[in-house]
Amino acid sequence: MNEELLKTVQKVSQGQPDWLQKKRSLAIMLQKRFPLANHQQAWLAKWQQPSIAGNDESLSLNHDGDDFVALPINVAVQKYPELLQENLMEKAVRWQDNQLNALHLALMDTGQFIYVPDETKLEKPLKIELVTRSNNPHNLIIVGAGAQVTIIEEGSYETQAPLYTATEILMGGGRSAGKVLPK
Repeated sequence: MNEELLKTVQKVSQGQPDWLQKKRSLAIMLQKRFPLANHQQAWLAKWQQPSIAGNDESLSLNHDGDDFVALPINVAVQKYPELLQENLMEKAVRWQDNQLNALHLALMDTGQFIYVPDETKLEKPLKIELVTRSNNPHNLIIVGAGAQVTIIEEGSYETQAPLYTATEILMGGGRSAGKVLPK
């Protein structure tokens, strides 16, 4: 295990919920136990001394209503921890699947969270426009059962380093698959 990388991850995750700090540290500590992903060596070499970039959150979708939630992922982990803890890199993109995914979770520094409750129909498309220098942006989209929404994703990635961007889309399969969010 790379102790310096672990220290970097622990430093940048200060102020985040305990569950996420632990999950990110665990990803660093356990990553060598996971299989190699295809062509991951370029990423792994560069990410041993990462630059944690973030994004311009003024460009992120910001809406926290009964019809839908769209927040920068760094804000959403604070506001809706139970929803993100259960879903962030646990179902569609699993952090335990390989070393690259584990490091992506550990170094994730920007992205968008979108939640559309059950049976909600949004007339206007939601547009994710991520502008970042990050090497590890991550989006999490949760759409409840019977909901109808169009999501457009565009990104401007201003980095010279290897880029791993992921968007997880989780869809409710039956009635009441979505959760009621606390206010």
